Amino acid sequence: MIEETLVLFQNIRNPSYDKSLKGYKKVGGFKALKKALKMKPEELVEVVKAS
Repeated sequence: MIEETLVLFQNIRNPSYDKSLKGYKKVGGFKALKKALKMKPEELVEVVKAS
């Protein structure tokens, strides 16, 4: 069977994961968004291209 790599839902199968917004922030939620919002558009485009 193929093993899937969860990116957006990487913590969803963890029984102790708090599915609230507070729990999401506790495990690092929104860090990437905050970082992206501080970048210039050109920088963000380059990061996306490199990924």
